[in-house]
Amino acid sequence: MSATPENISSPLHHCILLGSAAGAVALTAGLAMHRPQATGGHRDVAEIFADIDSFDPDKSVAHLTHDVTFRFANNPEIHGRDSVQKAISDFFATIDGLSHRLLNTWAVAGTDIVVVPTDVTYRRRDGRRVTVPNADILTFRGNLVCDWRIYIDLAPLYA
Repeated sequence: MSATPENISSPLHHCILLGSAAGAVALTAGLAMHRPQATGGHRDVAEIFADIDSFDPDKSVAHLTHDVTFRFANNPEIHGRDSVQKAISDFFATIDGLSHRLLNTWAVAGTDIVVVPTDVTYRRRDGRRVTVPNADILTFRGNLVCDWRIYIDLAPLYA
């Protein structure tokens, strides 16, 4: 018997069907899936990612609380909008641009958390483009992000 959504009942089997770690997190954590919308529940994350893709550090932090907690890849956690703006500026200085393709969004029911898997295409300084998978976990306070976790392997970008 082949695996189809109709004959699979466990979350683990659904995760295998989805074929992604983000899918595993989403289904086992009871997330509401939205495809192919650019919003997670009531959150317009598309605007947030568009502002990052503008390659403007000021726009990139406009959606953050002043006391935000931010972790990018394997870098240490940082706190505060000003610290995040400096980190983004420093990172942007190592590349020539980027763009996110939002693959899905999952809003965690009863919380202010949105999970966003993406493919990120970076324009390197040498003109090459590198695309890597990425998963962001954003926690909102009101309309602003107060905690942002970015899970990505940047090694291909600098290889």
